[in-house]
Amino acid sequence: MKESSRRVMEKAYKCTTNDETLQLYDELGENCQVVLLDGGYDAPNSIAVAMNKVIEKDSLILDVGCGTGLLAEYLKIHGFYNIDGMDALRNMVNICKEKKLYKNVIKQDVRYVSLNSELNEKYDVVVGCGIFTIAHLNPKYLINLFRWLKENGTLIVSCTQPILNQFEMEISKINNLFCENVIIKESMTLNYKKGYSYKIYFLKKI
Repeated sequence: MKESSRRVMEKAYKCTTNDETLQLYDELGENCQVVLLDGGYDAPNSIAVAMNKVIEKDSLILDVGCGTGLLAEYLKIHGFYNIDGMDALRNMVNICKEKKLYKNVIKQDVRYVSLNSELNEKYDVVVGCGIFTIAHLNPKYLINLFRWLKENGTLIVSCTQPILNQFEMEISKINNLFCENVIIKESMTLNYKKGYSYKIYFLKKI
């Protein structure tokens, strides 16, 4: 792992709030993806591989917290093409638009979503890769992702070990959300010693 990447990772793990993390990502811009890959960030590939086994290729997918579009890159390798992206940062939205990875890229902070959002019940699949971890999105906002699913849609999210209990409590609060499968992974950042173990959840809206 490059020393420059290690310094960024150390700074990231010192963030204590979502806003601090967003500021760091905004400063990094496209270099964010370089640092994550150098750190061995494997969650996007793991999710894409898992989706390839159970999700129809023509499904309308929303990639929440899409960042620089890393998940979409892996999804396209597996033949998924009907993908929208969403991120809270204008910088990341612009990067994704330039890469032409998504049909649409939406600037939206998941913490501030209208109950009457035009995205409600629009998507077959909603994916949140790497957004539920320390100093990222609070699990209580899982309900907002759920609202964007069609009936019988699939919510796919990763969550790191430190907040698993809180995350699973939020799952239990949503009456018509059924846990279909959980994939256990050793670490999100394989080349970085502080990387957390995590789980990938496949949740069905019933």
